[in-house]
Amino acid sequence: MISIEMKLLSLTSIALSLAENSPKIRNANIRSCKQCIHFQPHGSISSHSHSFAKCKLFGVKDIISDITTFDYADECRTQDNKCGKEGKYFEPEPNLRLKMFVHYLECNSVLILLWSVIFTSIGLSVYPINQ
Repeated sequence: MISIEMKLLSLTSIALSLAENSPKIRNANIRSCKQCIHFQPHGSISSHSHSFAKCKLFGVKDIISDITTFDYADECRTQDNKCGKEGKYFEPEPNLRLKMFVHYLECNSVLILLWSVIFTSIGLSVYPINQ
């Protein structure tokens, strides 16, 4: 009877030890869509937004209008016949920072223009000029 209790206690301590050493963040080793060349961020103000982002690898082309409607990136990652959880078709974006910067400018171009008009109208220069 004591040997069975000792074995159970030993197994329990081993299980707890393994649980403590397991990763705490799920999916930490899986590549993210945001870093993929096929990722198309939604046109929101936030930097490289993932909400409503699309994947330029999957979609449907309208044969009349010639317009392609791309699938949502989060849906592509949940379907095994597309990218799936592991990101089967992931290709790293070589110019990620540039892509994010261009997206930021596109989303904020009206604000940037508005601020430059305001600064100019009150006599402040956006670009300092040596006088």
